[in-house]
Amino acid sequence: MKLILIIKFFLKSNTASYRKSLIFPLICIFLASFIISMTFSIMTGMHNEILKRIKIFSYPYQINSLDYSTSSFNNISNYGISELVLIANNNYDKIIKLKLIDNISNYESKLSENNYIYKSYKCDYNNSISIGSDLAYELNVDIGDTLSISSILDANIITGKMKNIDLVIKNIFEFDFLNYDSDFAFVSYHSIKHIFKTNNKIDIYFENEDIMNSYISNLQLNNFTTSDYIINNKELINAMNIEKYFYMIVGFLTVIISGVMIYNNTVLSYIEKRSQHAILMVLGLKRRMILFFMILNNVFLASIFMITGIILTYLVVFLNKKYYILNYIFYNMPFKVLPMSTSFNIIIVTILLILSIVILSTLIPYIQYRKTELNKQIRDIA
Repeated sequence: MKLILIIKFFLKSNTASYRKSLIFPLICIFLASFIISMTFSIMTGMHNEILKRIKIFSYPYQINSLDYSTSSFNNISNYGISELVLIANNNYDKIIKLKLIDNISNYESKLSENNYIYKSYKCDYNNSISIGSDLAYELNVDIGDTLSISSILDANIITGKMKNIDLVIKNIFEFDFLNYDSDFAFVSYHSIKHIFKTNNKIDIYFENEDIMNSYISNLQLNNFTTSDYIINNKELINAMNIEKYFYMIVGFLTVIISGVMIYNNTVLSYIEKRSQHAILMVLGLKRRMILFFMILNNVFLASIFMITGIILTYLVVFLNKKYYILNYIFYNMPFKVLPMSTSFNIIIVTILLILSIVILSTLIPYIQYRKTELNKQIRDIA
């Protein structure tokens, strides 16, 4: 009951009408909390999903150009090489990047477990190939069909002939991301390496960076390079971060705008009610208690609108997960369902940021007017 009376005291002007000027800053707080939480939810969800696809398609950490005959294969995730090849059937041909992988069944299982295998055909790994859905469409082929693979970089200079091999399409995968489905394929390393001049060089793949570093520490040579998913996709990751920071700045600016408006309303309330404040002080109420009630009033109102914005974000996440509502807005995204993530830490940061600005917007006018105006009113009352 006391809290309601305090809120009414600061909400109403001297004419006993409610301050309509508070509506806009409170709406800004609602929008700011919604924008910040939605931005983190969507961008973090997309960021995590994209990195997940990158890590599944290509092992996240690798050591390049190691000699096969002197390499150790203990504690590694896999090994292989990548080569440019000409892939063709009777109607069409195209240059793509072919991934030759040693433990092909392990790699295929990883794709299958994450539902990236679109179609599958039972056949031997040693004479089969897996291609992307867009590439299958371009070649007008399906699982069970045969494709010719030619090593274009190892063509005979005099005759122009290229070594080739015919392979059966075992899998059609669908990542729906970048050019994975149109410009890549994978095969068993040992079934096709004989058509390439690899100079006995291989790339060794790792799922864990610490294991890779441990492996490197035991190497007796230094003529190799390393790479990881962040370096290989630096431009993409930077672009995602820039977009996330842009929307975050929009949210923060909205919070600051609402803070300025709350500051103006607090100044107006302070000046209008200075005589009432002075009476309260004469009756024994301390300045700090007046400040506390002013902060309590603004924090209470801001919290209602802020929590409403956060609840709306969680509602959108729920509805999108169940009914895919955001697919109608983000219709050209490489996701069947727009991935969204809810982080408790981000919600806490958002709440602390907004409440800090609200408290600061209330505290500044108090510091400005606490001595001169109130002392003058107290003398007038006395």
